[in-house]
Amino acid sequence: MKSFTQHKQEVAGYRDVRETVQVLEKIAAGQLHKLQLTAEALQEYTDTLLDLMLRIETLAGRPLFSPNAPSVTDHDRELLVVLTGDRGLVGDLWRRQYELYESVYKDTAVELLVIGLRGQVLWPQGGPHKVEHYSFAERFPTHTELLELASVLQHAVRNDMFTRVSVLYVEAKSLLVRESAIVSIFPLAPGADLASRHEQVKQIGFPIVDVGYEEMAAGLLEKYLVNRLQQLLMEVALSEFSARTIGLEHAGAKTEQIIAETMRQYRRWRRHADTEKQLERFSSIKAI
Repeated sequence: MKSFTQHKQEVAGYRDVRETVQVLEKIAAGQLHKLQLTAEALQEYTDTLLDLMLRIETLAGRPLFSPNAPSVTDHDRELLVVLTGDRGLVGDLWRRQYELYESVYKDTAVELLVIGLRGQVLWPQGGPHKVEHYSFAERFPTHTELLELASVLQHAVRNDMFTRVSVLYVEAKSLLVRESAIVSIFPLAPGADLASRHEQVKQIGFPIVDVGYEEMAAGLLEKYLVNRLQQLLMEVALSEFSARTIGLEHAGAKTEQIIAETMRQYRRWRRHADTEKQLERFSSIKAI
């Protein structure tokens, strides 16, 4: 049986782990609240930008952002931007992303641009598809870094390297529910949602335009792509921190159970040892 000193040291070690988990949980929860507010603001701004872009397209009377058909090429290649994180403690969040990628792109001509250290582990170079790793200086990119990434994506499509650009990310449905999703961001295809939006914005406002529609479209598209990328990155971060918060909460509860079980086990050992000592004493007295 371990001594009382050993028992205290063991319990103290578990309590240190519990305190560390609680601190990490508070940090993740604090980040989560801040990201929720930012993500909501970005969503509203993105919707406003998209309505303005469709309004300009309506005024111009020709497709500026949503061409009727992609350029005629001898290939149909897609660039998939994979958004992940840099740290762990998020369970199978990134693994589910990989499973979605495998189910959709197993036999598809696609190239990958992977962002995040965890994604670079799941999508190493030399796999079935061409993979390029892309990194930001910090967890949350600056406006300049987002501009550079948006420029890279626009250049890839406009120079006919790819017919479209999609993003694989994790969408935070709620604190407990996170789903991997794929969304197309460039070019803006004329889908049913955009068609209905076109009808909604036709009668909005009185047009006052003092520059060419193409010039205005170029500036709006750049702003839209930068904001859309930032919004998707925020969604991934929101999913990551919510998963980490829940995971750390479960880890804290599990540590509490281990501490309680350790103390119960030690008390049982002490009672057993005390009982044996009493029986030995009674036996020695009876023998006399």
